[in-house]
Amino acid sequence: MSVVRRFLVSFEETCPLLQKHPEIGGSIVDLRFELKGMRRIVIRRFQNYLIFYRVSESSIRVIRVLHGAQDVYAILSMEAQHN
Repeated sequence: MSVVRRFLVSFEETCPLLQKHPEIGGSIVDLRFELKGMRRIVIRRFQNYLIFYRVSESSIRVIRVLHGAQDVYAILSMEAQHN
């Protein structure tokens, strides 16, 4: 199985866990307003990849999937400012 396929399978295994337990991911501790309320969870078997998401009363919104070596806070802040 290719790495891409394994990644997608792992992502798809992580999402139901997130759906069932939306508060399982750690909250982002950052002073930037645009990141307030955002959470993150590691993709199973791909420990360097993170799903960033927000939880509302009726849904979970995946914001972005990023590699942890990136400056994730700068990327998320920049994207939030442009949306």
